[in-house]
Amino acid sequence: MGNQQILLLVMSVIIVGVLISLGISLFLTQSYIANRNAMSAEMTTYIPYMTKYCETSKMLGGAGDKSGLIDASLVTIARLSGNIGFNGPNYSTTGENGEFRIISVRARDFPAFTFITIVVKGLGKHIKAGKHPVVTASITIVQIKATKKITETHTVAVSDAAGW
Repeated sequence: MGNQQILLLVMSVIIVGVLISLGISLFLTQSYIANRNAMSAEMTTYIPYMTKYCETSKMLGGAGDKSGLIDASLVTIARLSGNIGFNGPNYSTTGENGEFRIISVRARDFPAFTFITIVVKGLGKHIKAGKHPVVTASITIVQIKATKKITETHTVAVSDAAGW
């Protein structure tokens, strides 16, 4: 075999190796992004359950009283997580995309309104550069006592982290 043929063979092996590693890198990046998007979508499915818990009567396992007002003392991490199915350790649930945890519940009862803030965090299963996709939702529920009207707002943020 001549020097040109050996050089051509070596160059071909190098080019194929670079293309394979580039393909693997692109696949892993796309897999990570897909996991992050799926976590974000799954997070938004839990938000209505948290609001519904606050609206539902105590007799049916919720935090509402007979008059239709939210009882802030019943909005706790333990009660909320048990009601919406976050029964794992650390008030969590594990799904196909990752693990979700209720991080904090803050309920305050004022004379004119009830104010509740719930923070839920999700940690994705895919890893890129040693970091997992993290999705954090902050749900704010406000009930005006005079009208019994409940307003819910939420934000979902996406970031990267090494773990919990």
